Amino acid sequence: MKAKAVSAADFLPPAPLGGEMGDRMREVDWAATPLGPPEGWSQALRLTLGLILASGFPMALRWGPELVILYNDAYAPILGDKHPRALGQRFADIWPEVSQQLMPVQEEQIAGQRGAIFTEDMPVSIRRHGSALEAAWFTVSYSPVPDDTSPTGVGGIMATAVETTNRVLTERALRASEERYELALEAAGAVGTWNWDIPADKVYADERFARLYNVEPVAAANGEPIAAFFDAIVPEDRPRVEAAILTLLEKGGDFAEEYRVSAADGQVHWIFARGRCYLDAQGRPLRFPGVVVDLTDRRTAEERLVMREEQLRLATEAGDVGFWDVDLQNDTLEWSERTREMFGLRANVPLTLDDFYAGLHPADLVRAAEAFGRAINPDIRDDYDIEYRTVGLDDKVERWVAAKGRAIFAADGTPLRAIGSTRDITERKKAEEHLRLMVNELNHRVKNSLASVQAVAAQTFRGATSLSQAKEAFTARLIAMSEAHDILTDENWEGADLSDVVAAAARLLAGEERHRFIAHGPYARLSPKTALSLAMALHELGTNAVKYGALSTPNGKVSVRWSVEGRDAGRRLQLVWTESGGPAVTPPKRRGFGSRLMERGLAAELSGQVTLTFDPAGVVCTIDAPLVEEETPPPLGEVS
Repeated sequence: MKAKAVSAADFLPPAPLGGEMGDRMREVDWAATPLGPPEGWSQALRLTLGLILASGFPMALRWGPELVILYNDAYAPILGDKHPRALGQRFADIWPEVSQQLMPVQEEQIAGQRGAIFTEDMPVSIRRHGSALEAAWFTVSYSPVPDDTSPTGVGGIMATAVETTNRVLTERALRASEERYELALEAAGAVGTWNWDIPADKVYADERFARLYNVEPVAAANGEPIAAFFDAIVPEDRPRVEAAILTLLEKGGDFAEEYRVSAADGQVHWIFARGRCYLDAQGRPLRFPGVVVDLTDRRTAEERLVMREEQLRLATEAGDVGFWDVDLQNDTLEWSERTREMFGLRANVPLTLDDFYAGLHPADLVRAAEAFGRAINPDIRDDYDIEYRTVGLDDKVERWVAAKGRAIFAADGTPLRAIGSTRDITERKKAEEHLRLMVNELNHRVKNSLASVQAVAAQTFRGATSLSQAKEAFTARLIAMSEAHDILTDENWEGADLSDVVAAAARLLAGEERHRFIAHGPYARLSPKTALSLAMALHELGTNAVKYGALSTPNGKVSVRWSVEGRDAGRRLQLVWTESGGPAVTPPKRRGFGSRLMERGLAAELSGQVTLTFDPAGVVCTIDAPLVEEETPPPLGEVS
């Protein structure tokens, strides 16, 4: 006998226990679905399906590797317009919009790699009413269903789902409303609210109000007598507040008072309380709601402002700063007393922008006007930062001023005002000019020194017989030049005493045997140029004496004697270098650098005469030159 075929009706709950979905399942051609005909369904699938169909809780099955959807009547609204076509279809085909979010977890459960999952208020974006995505929230439970016929031991997933979208949105709206309420209080500067039920003498207050009045927040929420809050008002302010409230209890109306309270944080706070007393039809006080604003920061700021203004006054006086304010709508100008002084203008005289321009130096007028024009141009709005000269409107004194400022514009870009500061920088400008002259003079001196070094180098290396000798001679000449520079630097380059120049040459040439130098002569003040020339000449004479002349033998000596002849502009220096005690002298066959330096260069630089005599007893050099006072520049390093 042939076995009877099994249908879904054989194991589904009888109507009406299975509901609409039970009826639909009896009519489905299951052979055309991934589940196949019912006779092939496992016992686990049959039992679980019967369980969910008999339940009034939203439940669904996702069965097999394809996660075929089976669900009860309570689950149908979750599907929206996907119902009833979702029955017997693959999960990925029905819910493609959430597959990426949910499929990985369910595949792990089907594979037996993950247990039950419970999630509250899980957010998803689904399509169930047309093509538009909608945000929804569900509290869900996904439970693997054991099945011995499955290779993984799990036949499917039983899903229970409760949509919480309305609750989530309601809670969000409530939070948003509370936030708006808090923002409104903050925007108004309020830090607490109260509502006084006058007949019951119960004040209901929020936590911030309670703490401000040193009342327990829980007690304030449940209502406390008005006296509990009055205790926090400082004794000096309490009578005034009580009197104002008593008046309102009789007549009703608005309440607005500033006073101090001792808060729960131990600090005294300044507050502003604003409320309204409402009366009933018989004129009896009914309720009294209101808000409080903590003024402590404002009061502290006001005190600090007074202190800052005093500090600013002291700072501006110490920094010699003035202020200006231009009303661009009315063409009026306000100058502080110090700014008026910078423009050489007497006090108490009404001013306009024309007065400002009239007080500018003609050479700076256009530049200053253009800078101010850029500052008040709404398309540019540059900061006003400029230095210019003023010519006193009354005293005609020229001054340098540094001005800084900024324009203030209306919402439509119209320039309204320009404000800023001024500072007298006349002394700084003088110092900068002096410094510029000093730098120019320093450049001049450096160039002259480099030229001298270049000349010494050229002469030294031109006639050198070996590099080492040339190097030694060049180094010695530079040292001699450096010594002369040191002497002039000590004198601020105003000149040098001839005796100091001779002493420096003796130190370099004879060292500890400086006694072999005999120097004698009156005080003779040399110009910087003359001092440098004589220093180099003495060095050349001394070097020759050390190598070949009197200083090359133990008993040789050098005598440097000078005198000053004439008076005033006619004064002349007579200097004689004489060597003795050295080897017999023979005239050289050719003139070297030293000789050329002495007889040509030195004579030209001194505008005088230089004579070298090669006497057998020792070299004699005679110098005859005018003592001309040079006009010296300001000393480097000093600022007047």
